[in-house]
Amino acid sequence: MGLIARIAEARGIATVCVMNLLKVAERIRPPRTLLVEREFGAVLGPPGDTATQRATVCAALDLLESAERPGEIRVLDRAGRAS
Repeated sequence: MGLIARIAEARGIATVCVMNLLKVAERIRPPRTLLVEREFGAVLGPPGDTATQRATVCAALDLLESAERPGEIRVLDRAGRAS
């Protein structure tokens, strides 16, 4: 995912990777990462939980707009608060 994000960024397309493993995010270093405490296959939120999915997408878009440095990692807790 990080490699694809870097290729897109090189072509002028801004990206945010939503991931659930900090060690992977630190190793592959996507341009921007939203780190979530969720299960594999459901990083945006559980199936049918549109409120959580919407909050996660909104947090990713906020990161896209407000990231201050390349490689920034922002953590989204289970309550949907970013830090």
